[in-house]
Amino acid sequence: MNKKRKATHSNTYPNFKGATRHIHSCLRSAKGNILRPVFDQNENVLRYEELDCKDTKLIRPDDTGRRSMHWFKLKGLKNDILNSDYTGELYKYCTHCENQKLKKLNEFTSNKTSKCVKLKHTDMLRYHPSGHSSQPFCKECKRDYVNSTGNSKRSKEQMTEDNFSRYKGFLPKTLQDSKFSSFASVFQRFNSQCFKCKSILSLEARSTYQMDHTLPSSKFWIMNQDNCTLLCNDCNQSKTDQWPSTFYAAKELEELATLTGFDLDLLKGPEIINPAAIGFYLSGNFDKHIEEWYAKSRRKTNKDKYFLSAVFKIIKKIEKLCTEEDKTMLINKFKSNNRTKHIFNLGENNE
Repeated sequence: MNKKRKATHSNTYPNFKGATRHIHSCLRSAKGNILRPVFDQNENVLRYEELDCKDTKLIRPDDTGRRSMHWFKLKGLKNDILNSDYTGELYKYCTHCENQKLKKLNEFTSNKTSKCVKLKHTDMLRYHPSGHSSQPFCKECKRDYVNSTGNSKRSKEQMTEDNFSRYKGFLPKTLQDSKFSSFASVFQRFNSQCFKCKSILSLEARSTYQMDHTLPSSKFWIMNQDNCTLLCNDCNQSKTDQWPSTFYAAKELEELATLTGFDLDLLKGPEIINPAAIGFYLSGNFDKHIEEWYAKSRRKTNKDKYFLSAVFKIIKKIEKLCTEEDKTMLINKFKSNNRTKHIFNLGENNE
């Protein structure tokens, strides 16, 4: 388990109380006009309407001067529609930028849980290859106001990417990330450069880099000296849980294969679950391990709900990424376990 940060901290967000700020939580056209999403019956975004307005007096600033508008409030705007099917570049304002410059959506960091800005699925994939929405602050402000205060306080273990902590309790220690005694060898291997953009990085400047899982941890590939790529913060954010073939160019994949020792066909192929994890789930140790994990869980309330939610997400990965033969065996294994069999009676409600 990763160590907690030794010191708490607060981010140094700027305060704009008394200033006039643009509404930041809605999409904009290239001219800065507000875009309103149009939904189908399943609440999926079909298209965007470009409205004849750049602001509304209905949205008042909060205590810090910022103005946000949830997507459902857009329905109440009575402004004229300039374009009923806007297909151009998408923009928005950053909540922290002092100059309030209109920025393209690809200048913002991604966020799996964001519900403020509603995007068409094709645009989610277009701007964020993992299919995520965007956070209210741009990459530059994240670096200045979030990473600058938080990353410098991270332990070495926390400098490695960690995006599926809920699942890790289901894996034995042999399938959990290795603890680094030093990043020096990684820096030496990558010539103290971000592998993607080639920017020069300093081992001592922890706020500027991340140790990225070359093969994503969400597919149960563990972080160790081999499955490790040195990236700057911005490139690490852009990669966001992608398989190498969807993020790196062909020549980069060839270089990465040499640096990491991974087979080139694996790197440039489709994403797959770590075969060692599949072997563990099918082993006789799985049932015992689940019971031990459940008994040691410190959660006192809603333990079953969170447990089954994590199992549900694992099963979704299995259904998407495994061969039909492995999928059948794994699902049967989960169905036969006393703890995990209940998930198959809950359906989609646990997503």
